[in-house]
Amino acid sequence: MATFETVWKIVNERFYDPTFNGVDWQAVRVRYAPRVAAVENDADLYPVLNSMLGELKVSHLAVMPPQAVLDTKLDTTGSAWGGDAGMTVRLIEGRPVVTTVAEGRAASEAGIRPGFVLTRIGTTDLGELVARISSSDRPATMKRLAIRRAVTAMLGGMPGTPVDVAYLDADDAPRTTTVVRSDTPGKPVRFGEMPSVLVSFESRTLPGNIGYIRFNFFMPVLMDQIRREIECLRDTTGIVIDLRDNPGGIGQMAPGVASLLVDRNLSLGTMKLRRGEIRFVTYKQSWSYGGKIVFLTDEGSASTSEILAGALQEMGRATVVGERTLGAVLPSVIEKLPNGAVFQYAVADFKTPNGVLLEGRGVVPDVVASETRAAYLAGTDPALDAAVASIVSKVQ
Repeated sequence: MATFETVWKIVNERFYDPTFNGVDWQAVRVRYAPRVAAVENDADLYPVLNSMLGELKVSHLAVMPPQAVLDTKLDTTGSAWGGDAGMTVRLIEGRPVVTTVAEGRAASEAGIRPGFVLTRIGTTDLGELVARISSSDRPATMKRLAIRRAVTAMLGGMPGTPVDVAYLDADDAPRTTTVVRSDTPGKPVRFGEMPSVLVSFESRTLPGNIGYIRFNFFMPVLMDQIRREIECLRDTTGIVIDLRDNPGGIGQMAPGVASLLVDRNLSLGTMKLRRGEIRFVTYKQSWSYGGKIVFLTDEGSASTSEILAGALQEMGRATVVGERTLGAVLPSVIEKLPNGAVFQYAVADFKTPNGVLLEGRGVVPDVVASETRAAYLAGTDPALDAAVASIVSKVQ
């Protein structure tokens, strides 16, 4: 009950909208107090608390169990993330399609290739899973992301443990295999009370003298590497910054990265708090990249990814290619609760320099590049190809 009262009070006093999005927050407390009093353990408490927070219908409001923060072998839901199957899966044309397979890792060794359609993981029929999530009343981008995360969670687990997978190969022939999970690559990083995450970074030069950078979280530990790689690519025609499946991280990294890409002081937008506001501002550096910029986005691009891509798109500095982003942009903080759990809660709304609210809307791409199974079977990445084409067309 102490944890319940703390969560309710924090929202009551610090939620950025004093009208609570039209929700009677006092009445919510009265309705949920008996439900909390009836739970018998912490595991049953979290769904009730998160259901209460869901009444506000905004992002960045969630209670996470203590083990999500204390044990680096657990993800933010308390599930093991120490290992994975070495492949990524996205919802394409209504089906969970393999989009990448890491060479030398479990899925590759089992013969799985990009373009294959997963039909079952363990005892879970993925067709039924997709139908169930797709029938919900959530926005389309959130449903796609929920399916992707559910599949990823089922493929993940402790290293050395097996998972049975059924799939359709390139000829639509049904096949089954057992994949033994291996260690997930990446460096475990903690920031404040945030749960541990595995950060990764990739940079290379594509044909046509075009740079490519991808990182999976906005974490301060990556800032120096981002700066160095952008400087290394200073003579390229353009840079593709791949923010697909990047859920964000530390919001203040958006101005830091943007300052490497613009040549003057600029506003990326405004955080409107319950009292007052804070502007996200870039400051002119001694050097900044002058070539073309393209951001690759999808429904997995959220929060800081949306702030960065949306602002530079709006000011005409960057082109956004891919799919609409998630629309989960509210700045938040994370605090410990009396029972050791952690509470992430929104403290501000966010508007772009032109006053556009990205929460619930997302960043709309300039060039929609829908993924197809045929493209992945052919060994291509349609969104990346479209990003490169966008840079080439601007140069010509």
